[in-house]
Amino acid sequence: MTGREVGAPPPRAVAVTSAGIRAGTGVGTDVVFLPGMAVHRYLRRTQDLVARQARAHLVHLPGTGQAPDAPWPAGLAEDVTATLDWLSANPAAGPLVLVGHSYGCQVAGRIAAAVPNQVTALVLASPTIDPAYRSWPRLVTRFALESAATPARLGRMQLSEQRRAGPRRMLAIVRSMLADDPEEALARVHVPTTVVRGEHDRLCTERWARRLADRPGGSFVSVEGGIHAFPYDRPEALAEAVKAYLPR
Repeated sequence: MTGREVGAPPPRAVAVTSAGIRAGTGVGTDVVFLPGMAVHRYLRRTQDLVARQARAHLVHLPGTGQAPDAPWPAGLAEDVTATLDWLSANPAAGPLVLVGHSYGCQVAGRIAAAVPNQVTALVLASPTIDPAYRSWPRLVTRFALESAATPARLGRMQLSEQRRAGPRRMLAIVRSMLADDPEEALARVHVPTTVVRGEHDRLCTERWARRLADRPGGSFVSVEGGIHAFPYDRPEALAEAVKAYLPR
């Protein structure tokens, strides 16, 4: 397995951490992880598990992680464009599997709809934003409930990452999340799709997750005991859903 490689993006672009046993060989499957709101480190363990079987790329969206600062206001549309620019400059040599978590599901859905000939499968983990919570008061309440259930170590790590993004960037992301209809983009996606939800997710109801999975080639996975950020302490649950789309 190769070491992690961090791309050197142009201004206003994403940064991408890549790993995998086939990295740089020109063969195999490319898996692209699109993380939650202004964070990414919690997905590294999942990335490493998938990297044993494929090239795995973890995206740092503009203004987050090691990516350049984002132009303000930059929300969902800008994140989709920046990721599509990276995909165009770094075309996959083999099948492309998109994996979104939380806010990343909204990014992944739009990308899959924009480049249907490049994406062969879609994995949506803890998708947002559930129509039941698609308003500021309801969303703030659900965030508070989820934060109370989040492990303290994860909370500290994500707070540090979100400080890097800054309050204006965070606000722009949330506004764009609330204005988006994920189901509209997914209606234009016609590849096998797996929806993975933690059993105790406070931001995504099981009913909505199952509705997103109710499509040709769709499947639903419930992670026992999992919260919204279940990949942090249950990385194998998400990794197994992704590996189902990888060659053995």
